Amino acid sequence: MSVARSRRRSAAIIVSSAVLALAFASSQSSTAQAQTVASNGCPYWVNSSGKRVPSWPPGSKPTGDPNYRTNPSTGEAFGVNASGQWVNSTGQPVPYWPPGSKPTGDPNYRTNPSTGEAFELVPCPPPTQTAGLQLGGNPVLVLGGNVGGGWSRNSYSDFPTFDGSGAGGGVYGAARFYVQPNFFVGPEAGFMLLDINARNQDTAFGFIRTDAYLGGQAGVTVQGPGASKINLYTGLDAHWSRITVGVEAADERMSKILGGWSVHSGVELQPIPSIPTLWLGLDLRHSDVSGTIGVDPTHVRWNMLSVTLSIQR
Repeated sequence: MSVARSRRRSAAIIVSSAVLALAFASSQSSTAQAQTVASNGCPYWVNSSGKRVPSWPPGSKPTGDPNYRTNPSTGEAFGVNASGQWVNSTGQPVPYWPPGSKPTGDPNYRTNPSTGEAFELVPCPPPTQTAGLQLGGNPVLVLGGNVGGGWSRNSYSDFPTFDGSGAGGGVYGAARFYVQPNFFVGPEAGFMLLDINARNQDTAFGFIRTDAYLGGQAGVTVQGPGASKINLYTGLDAHWSRITVGVEAADERMSKILGGWSVHSGVELQPIPSIPTLWLGLDLRHSDVSGTIGVDPTHVRWNMLSVTLSIQR
């Protein structure tokens, strides 16, 4: 294999390593200073019996995600930042309190004149540095689809290596456990239908038709513009692909599912602040499968660049 081909094959691996390093470093730096409303739920309001009560920016309405709300009168969008505070779309903190409550002169206390209830604001406890990773809480479930283009490098029988290209799309899912405030790990799986075709001047060909994978991913969630967030992730998977090879001149065609591995990295963002469960992204995957089809050794490597769209909640 030439130096250029070796560089192409390892490009996705280098990108994945860089993303994972960034994810871990960002997670570690934010551990001692960030607490999310999902894991800690503070600051929050309680009634006179100490029971927690709902609170949100005045005039806001639910969106389906408890960490995001919108004001239909003003068009403002609100979200909970990494410190557990409600902020507007520019990232500025906004007031929030139990609906129907009125001020008392102390910002940490409010009352509801209609019901006589009294409320107290409970602040976040002082942050502490924790050692190690703790798997806990409900995972963020990810269900999405992808479509994109790919390019391949094919070795079949004793023919010289030849290249191919094509497109494809599929579905995928993941479960992300936040083991640190911004750092997640979890299993992933997916399936794609592909039409990546390669031929050489001797009429030998190699086609990639399907692609299934199962493995794990790790990543980091960082603050985006305003109340939006951005995910950076990388994954490593076991891989199975249906490969068709043959020689047109000899009227020869054979197919078989070959196993191997794949590595991928991607970025996701929230394109519509008022729909915080909707994520749009880009994903780059490098796959490598090999085996024997008939009596001929076969080795196929390809890269796939996809646009992704997912629901995460």
